Amino acid sequence: MTLFASSPGTNLTGRTIDSPHGALKFRRRLISGSSGTVYTAEYTKTHRQVAVKVIPRSNQSADRSAEEFYVQQDVQDHENIAHAVALYPNVRLGHHGIHGSFTGDLLVFDFYRGGDLFTAIASYHYGAQEDQIRDTFLQVLSAVEHCHEHGVSHRDIKPENILCSEDGRHVFLADFGLATTEDMVHCRRGSPMYMSWGEQISTPSALRSSDLFSIKNVPRIELATPLPSLQKPLTCGHSA
Repeated sequence: MTLFASSPGTNLTGRTIDSPHGALKFRRRLISGSSGTVYTAEYTKTHRQVAVKVIPRSNQSADRSAEEFYVQQDVQDHENIAHAVALYPNVRLGHHGIHGSFTGDLLVFDFYRGGDLFTAIASYHYGAQEDQIRDTFLQVLSAVEHCHEHGVSHRDIKPENILCSEDGRHVFLADFGLATTEDMVHCRRGSPMYMSWGEQISTPSALRSSDLFSIKNVPRIELATPLPSLQKPLTCGHSA
């Protein structure tokens, strides 16, 4: 997800909501992007830590939130794909210090303590370890191959959407917000820096080939100095 400054009025840190799986308490806001905001959270009864993506209904339809969740669930039996845990649609949020209220969909995922790959590269000189670069690339390639075998194109493969285990040895493809089961599209969606040439100029693009084009940038970014700046994603030809 691309970084931007969220409105302080929508910060859910410290809030607790009731869910079908028990009380869920928001602990910390991690990152905000074009479609929503991700928090760390905890099921208070079991103390299970999770990541929760909060998508305001003004940003995305209920059908699209459900599609994102279930597409990821369909392919998460692979060891290098992040796990989708639960979907709570149409949750009304807006109390305890929040200015006003809004309705949103909550997508709950496993929490990966190593953070995202881009941050790992920036913080720990990840690119200096050639064996780790190779292993990371092969893990991502395996995850994407699995998606394609199940008819899913990710459409937004980049280090920010690859999560890491705490020791950095294992990575997990995440954020299926732009994923689709279509074979071809006629509009631009994704992050320009990682998009195939066809998608960048809005020509009809074979999405699985576009995913492979994006994958090749992963080791290049890991080795790059200085690191590239984050860019806003595109949605159907317009900046998000």
